[in-house]
Amino acid sequence: AGSNNVGEVAWYWKNSGDKELNGDWEIDKIIDNNCKTHPVGQKQPNELGLYDMSGNVWEWCNDLYAEDYYNNSPTNDPQGSNSGSYRVLRGGDSYYDSNLLRCSLRFSSDPSYSFNYFGFRVCSVLVK
Repeated sequence: AGSNNVGEVAWYWKNSGDKELNGDWEIDKIIDNNCKTHPVGQKQPNELGLYDMSGNVWEWCNDLYAEDYYNNSPTNDPQGSNSGSYRVLRGGDSYYDSNLLRCSLRFSSDPSYSFNYFGFRVCSVLVK
């Protein structure tokens, strides 16, 4: 989110380690390169001024997860499923490949599960 060049806006497996990696995604190569998360704001923001909307860490969302939710959801401002026990995660993480770093990519997990590549965005809403 924010550029056609993923390296400008996102931390992912090729650029999140000790050195820039090339070639195909390989877990051993990623681990050996010490790929990791990075502090927010070191990449370029998107057009709304938001940083790290793709890559770095999966972001927890309030939406309940249902695999087929978008088959029958409202077109405008879908709010997520009304039932389920898993929550939606979006955006990919620093171990992911660049073609999977999209805000629209949904993953799900039990909200009681923690992992160092899961995070959340703190935001405030100004109501007039």
